[in-house]
Amino acid sequence: MFLNYTPNIVRLSMNKGLIGFCGYATVGKDSAISSLANVLNAMNSNIVIGKLGFSDKLKDCLNNCIQMCKEHGIDTDTAEFKEKFRPMWVEWSKVAKDVTNDEEIWVKCADKNVIKMQNSGKVVAICDVRYAYEIAYILKNGGQVVFIQRPGYTYKNDEEYKSFKIIEKVYADLQSTNTINNDSSKDKLGKNVFELLTKRGFFDKLHITPSLF
Repeated sequence: MFLNYTPNIVRLSMNKGLIGFCGYATVGKDSAISSLANVLNAMNSNIVIGKLGFSDKLKDCLNNCIQMCKEHGIDTDTAEFKEKFRPMWVEWSKVAKDVTNDEEIWVKCADKNVIKMQNSGKVVAICDVRYAYEIAYILKNGGQVVFIQRPGYTYKNDEEYKSFKIIEKVYADLQSTNTINNDSSKDKLGKNVFELLTKRGFFDKLHITPSLF
């Protein structure tokens, strides 16, 4: 069932730690990563979380546009700016996939950084999983996917709507077991992520057995 969404990037070293956080924009994927790191730090764990995004290279390509906005006195860190600029990221992502004839172009760019981060001893947390083939990449490389929902939050554009419809169809079973509702505090979110990963045996694969209590 997953064959049409399986990237070709599969490595032999599958025990270095890879987590993908999937959900609509602004539901709390970044918060989930930082709060998980806080939970691990509070436990005096030796696990170090390294965050990256499939869209990091994509955003790098548009840095000159953002820099121009800054030169005109625009605060590019605000939620308002990001919402206005989002169509640029979406369209450039689609154009790059089209001209390269490769829907996995951004996954392949990110994979190089995943390898570097894992080789440095970090558990990699990908903060922007939004396509079925991105989930396939994480699973095929021994990772876990955590779906984040937040009451009142839904798709931001047609591209996001279409991509999540495919995810819901292909990965319904995974969503039923790996979804967290971000409806409380950031601390609670981190604990919920930790508990889910523990139940899924994520830390066992890393040959460690951390405990909250």
